Amino acid sequence: MNELTAGFLNASLDISGIEILWLELIRNLYIILFAIGILFRKSWAWPVDIMGNFFLILVSSLEVLLHPAAAQFYFRVFQHIAFLGFALYGWKHWSLGRWDFGKAHVSPQWASPGQRRKGLLISGAAVFGVATVLHLVGSSVAIPQAFILVSAMLVYYCVTRGYTEFWIVWLAAHLVTIPLLLASGLYISVLFYLVFLMVLLWGFVVWIGIQRASAQLKFEPIPADRGTSPLPPARS
Repeated sequence: MNELTAGFLNASLDISGIEILWLELIRNLYIILFAIGILFRKSWAWPVDIMGNFFLILVSSLEVLLHPAAAQFYFRVFQHIAFLGFALYGWKHWSLGRWDFGKAHVSPQWASPGQRRKGLLISGAAVFGVATVLHLVGSSVAIPQAFILVSAMLVYYCVTRGYTEFWIVWLAAHLVTIPLLLASGLYISVLFYLVFLMVLLWGFVVWIGIQRASAQLKFEPIPADRGTSPLPPARS
């Protein structure tokens, strides 16, 4: 059983002498697809994320079976269960409870200054708490991992609400992730993340453009018809 599990987790694709783990390939492709769906505000992005998290819960559970004494794998299971919950909530919110796959009922907007301050305070406290837990379970990079996890949860919340700031948070999380991937020797994943960074920049620009267009439509004055007096005719 352990041999089958290890074979599944370590299965790789050989391209010109470069080995790519199938699991890492699937994970990176689904994340990019999710980001593209969010970019175009399509509700189908959430089912993609839901399926991806189900898959990663399965993978993390198999890692637990293979390494029952390694606490970090239990943490990964919890992490993806939490992401799954966020994804279900996001799909319901974007589709107004109809669970459809079409255009999302959400408009890009900036969070208010008060919401930003509250988000920063809660996120800072969460990073400290998660980093403490990760340190206790033996993580050697507890602070970066905590930052990435809390950023991911903040991204889910902001995406659900349509706050454009989530693109900036997502970019920050991936800029922290890339050095960790390099240190782990996952060079193919680094290439995927570089492509993903371009997608995130593209998404940020697109959402800013939508906001500006919406603001112009909202505040553009309606011209009065020429030759028509705005005053009612005087009575004789």
